Amino acid sequence: MASASNPLHALLRCPQTGQTLAPAPRELIERLLAAHRAGTLKNAGGEVPEAFEDGLVTLDGARIYPIRGGIPVLLVGEAM
Repeated sequence: MASASNPLHALLRCPQTGQTLAPAPRELIERLLAAHRAGTLKNAGGEVPEAFEDGLVTLDGARIYPIRGGIPVLLVGEAM
């Protein structure tokens, strides 16, 4: 799970915009997970993403990068 106290998160940036990333609010992750289970969630590549347990969101809230197995996936096509 993402943690605001993780010093590594302070260094992470959106690969597309360069914005800093923050742990996504739990209620947002829950909504995304529900859409994922329903098969309606699409990533920036237009595909249903692989399973994820958490995410990092850009400051403007436009992109969320999944965290899988505790590892942020910072690929533009994986953003949701």
